[in-house]
Amino acid sequence: MRQRLSLARAFAYPADILLLDEAFQSVDLKTKIDLMDAFLELWRREKPTVISVTHDIEEAVYLADRVVALSPRPARVLDDFRIEVPHEKRQLGSESTIEAEARLYKIALGKSLPPE
Repeated sequence: MRQRLSLARAFAYPADILLLDEAFQSVDLKTKIDLMDAFLELWRREKPTVISVTHDIEEAVYLADRVVALSPRPARVLDDFRIEVPHEKRQLGSESTIEAEARLYKIALGKSLPPE
């Protein structure tokens, strides 16, 4: 309930920029998906710029138009790319997002870093 209330509160007052920090954590999977879908619906209505910090790769790919992957401290940009699949065509764990997810998993696991 707290997560839902926080999400509603974030959109209660119109703003040009919305900052989210691990906004969809600490809930079960179904609730998380429901919250992310509710967030996307609210976002479509208001269209604020959203900066979201998350450690969840699927969440990042599901919600973002652009992903910036950072290294541990001191932070530096490891990758920066756009998600080209429209939100309405994305599904968690589907082929529509697998390429972006694989790219981020490689970075997270230190398997392959893009050239600098």
